[in-house]
Amino acid sequence: SNLRGNGAAPVELLALDRAAVFTAPDITRKQPITPKGNAIPWNKYSQTSVYCSMLKRWVARNLMLGREQGDAFPSGEHLYVPPQNTATDSYYFFIRSDSGATLVSRLACRQNMECEFWLGIHLPNQSPWIWEGISTQLNTPFPSIEGLAFMPNSDLSWTINIDLPQFNLKGSLRFTPTTEILDFAKLRDKNQIASALAKMPWNAASFKALKSMKTEHIEQAGTWNGELTWNENVHSMLGVGARDHSRGERNWKHWNAHCWFTGFDSEGAGFNLSLIDFKGLPTLRAGYISIHKNEAVPLKDGPDSPIKLASGEFQLSGGHLNGPVNFKTQNSFEFTMDGSYRIVEGFGSFYWQGKQYEGILERGYSLNP
Repeated sequence: SNLRGNGAAPVELLALDRAAVFTAPDITRKQPITPKGNAIPWNKYSQTSVYCSMLKRWVARNLMLGREQGDAFPSGEHLYVPPQNTATDSYYFFIRSDSGATLVSRLACRQNMECEFWLGIHLPNQSPWIWEGISTQLNTPFPSIEGLAFMPNSDLSWTINIDLPQFNLKGSLRFTPTTEILDFAKLRDKNQIASALAKMPWNAASFKALKSMKTEHIEQAGTWNGELTWNENVHSMLGVGARDHSRGERNWKHWNAHCWFTGFDSEGAGFNLSLIDFKGLPTLRAGYISIHKNEAVPLKDGPDSPIKLASGEFQLSGGHLNGPVNFKTQNSFEFTMDGSYRIVEGFGSFYWQGKQYEGILERGYSLNP
């Protein structure tokens, strides 16, 4: 007879999604077998290995990848910090202006009203300027610290307000979306990720690592308008860019390396490539191609490891689109996260499918490998 029992499941797997773990009823049905000669020898160990690999892939595909339906932030994008000690609610914006100016900014709010902040500005013919650190989140429903605030508007646009008299810097910049919300939970090649997870060792450490990197993550392309006044000089900030909002655990000490490569045009067409080399896990790839403001498809092919160079070429494909991306960053900002992780925020113009996109090549690496 063939017995399928209801055995115990690893507690780490149950912690990922207890309700989704299904154990079937027992089977004690007899199965007649007729022996035949000249058969290929049966290797029970190799067959067991195949079955185990298939089961791991199924579990990874159906239990480990988290939400696939619904919205990332069903209650809206108001500020909310999850209760975990290393959790953040992180908001990020970048601008590439028609005049060649670049601005990147991030506010990542933590427990105890702490807020990790970046602000990087590059103006033509000047060196990149950086302001970063940890500050106190103000008592507002949106991310804000003294001198820097990201404000959502009723028409789904966003406003960045900058008021830093210590640097003679002031500005107000408005982001208007050109795409719908680009949700990473829906725009990913689930089979590719499941195959990678199935190949890794399954143990308490790997399950803990997987759980600690789970976040909700969305992006959106858009256009910018506004002005920066710096040392009494006024700079127009008309151009294209994007925003990024992620919520969940973010412990930089668990990251080995990553890259986040994104670029858009003024109509919302563009792409994203994200690769994370997370300690205890295989390198995971995600991303999408935004065909136009109402259509995006998951990334199907691209580099297998984080990009390390500031210029070069790689293949990218998704849907019916494929071809080489040519990139060369113009300059970069460097930020240090918790003294343990360095992020190089390169910016420039990238070329794919005969079109030019303005964007960011973000490369990160551990300072304590």
